[in-house]
Amino acid sequence: AATPATAAAAERAPAMEASSGRWWGFKVLVCRRRFHAPTAIPAAVGDVYREMTIVEAPTPSSAQRPFSAAAALLRWTPATDAALVRWFNERAEQQQGSVLDVDPAHFSPSASDLQTKFVALAAIPAKPLLFRAAIIQKFNALLRRCLPWLDLGGGSEAGRKLGELLRRNSHLVFAEIKQCILNGVRERTRGAGGASKSIVLDNFLASQSLSNGTTGIASSNSCFAQAFRELHFADVTFLRSCWDGDRVFQVNFRGEHGSDAGGVFREGMSRCMEDLYSGAIDLLARTPNNRTEAGRGADKWLPNVDLAGAPLAHEMLCFVGKLMAMSGRTMLCLPFNFPRVVWRRLLRQPVTLEDIEEVDEGTASLLRRLQPYVEASDQARNALRHGIDDDLHDESRDRFEEAFAGALLWTAPRLNGNGVLPLRPGGEDLEVAFEEIGLFARALHGAVFSEVLPLIDEVARGFDMVLPLRALALHTCAEAEVVVCGRASFDMAWWRTHTNYAGYEDTDEVIQNFWCVVNAWGDEQRSNFVRFAWGRSRLPPRESWYKDMQISRSNISGGAEAIDSSLPMSHTCFFSVELPPYTSIEAMRRGLNICITYGLGGVLNT
Repeated sequence: AATPATAAAAERAPAMEASSGRWWGFKVLVCRRRFHAPTAIPAAVGDVYREMTIVEAPTPSSAQRPFSAAAALLRWTPATDAALVRWFNERAEQQQGSVLDVDPAHFSPSASDLQTKFVALAAIPAKPLLFRAAIIQKFNALLRRCLPWLDLGGGSEAGRKLGELLRRNSHLVFAEIKQCILNGVRERTRGAGGASKSIVLDNFLASQSLSNGTTGIASSNSCFAQAFRELHFADVTFLRSCWDGDRVFQVNFRGEHGSDAGGVFREGMSRCMEDLYSGAIDLLARTPNNRTEAGRGADKWLPNVDLAGAPLAHEMLCFVGKLMAMSGRTMLCLPFNFPRVVWRRLLRQPVTLEDIEEVDEGTASLLRRLQPYVEASDQARNALRHGIDDDLHDESRDRFEEAFAGALLWTAPRLNGNGVLPLRPGGEDLEVAFEEIGLFARALHGAVFSEVLPLIDEVARGFDMVLPLRALALHTCAEAEVVVCGRASFDMAWWRTHTNYAGYEDTDEVIQNFWCVVNAWGDEQRSNFVRFAWGRSRLPPRESWYKDMQISRSNISGGAEAIDSSLPMSHTCFFSVELPPYTSIEAMRRGLNICITYGLGGVLNT
């Protein structure tokens, strides 16, 4: 067999069909290579890439069964590829280097990781796994080189097709490559003017509005409504700016003391988030799962479909999109509590059954119950259309009629819980026949979000004004949510490593007690502490980390009783906490619990 070097020397000449002149390209040599150890496979893939050859069937030895590269690639699914890419991303994070420098031959997750994080890879043998790892890494290396010439925004027909192809395979793309695209778009679309833009929010007016039940979008005086009136109709350029950390503009609270060095801005944005997801303004509504507290996504909200005909609601949703993009530009990590369908719509991805299940478990359950009948139903309908007697599906027909007993109508439940949507004219009175199950299931799947999708498009419109959506073209829904919102969970080891001390040492008993209390909290309590200390409720992800927490020793005179009865004080502009030297873990727990319960919104912070 020829070697890669032979291929490089003899087979690189362009090959054109002389008769028609329609073909051009490079000749490729398919050859065999011998491997004496699985760990040699990734390096060989590198040789193949450099020498423009393709490995067809490298064999470890003549005495063993040949390893077919082509056959090895057939067993991979999006789930297994995504797990392998996740390992690459985590490995690069641990090494604090480029993912393209990670050696695939070092793939050796622990047994516990294979049972938890990388379950999809547990049953795959070493040789095909290492081969696939090397192929994915080389694909990403080539993709990174091509990025400046790729039109992921779909500005042209060719760009649209290429963008769709890459989006369908975004699970193969490393986080580092996606971050390159995002950072490039951020830099090229950076705005200015935020430093001179200032708004005033009135907490007292917002509280009065809520206590009076004034929640209509036109009459509400919530902090979100106040911010909308001051910001939405201004030049959007300033929302693309960022100065002094994550600050975009200045915020002041009427009648409250505070100099905005960043903390007041973050607190103002957190107040807007509270209003959106608390019912202080009717712009958003609870999902069916949220109303019934059932299933996944029991805390999610969607745009209020009852406001579909209100132009003001469309503008307010556009403003929500602007705030989401602002958060994504600055790593502000505002907690937009939307279900997956919102992120999927922003990324122009089709709705899945899992998206429906997160919002309306009842409808998703019905669709799952119908799945076993869909194929038989479609076949029966085709037979009926061609005048053929269908007696092959009598058993399925009987089971369907027994299960539903004429209770299935051509309707879909509305997301607001008020009535139904007819899927056919007069659908409220039309029963679904066995031959129509497939048609009904597809119509129901498409109708679940039909009322809310145009409203989500308004969110996308505002988002694109501040951060062009092409920046997230290769992100998955989960990744796009992390870009905008950060992670709801806390990486405690990372957080502790990125905390500095003044007047304390990491080994001091006071600091040990502090982390003991924080580790014992749930994510909601930790979120409240970050809000107390920094004015925001989530920490930025590792790759976007820019500010370490500071814990300094409080200067408190008096004995143990005076110290244990004192409370921490925070400086939200600087992510800084003055911590008393509590004499016991019980006193530490009491002081911190008071902070996260009563210390939000400026009571115990400055």
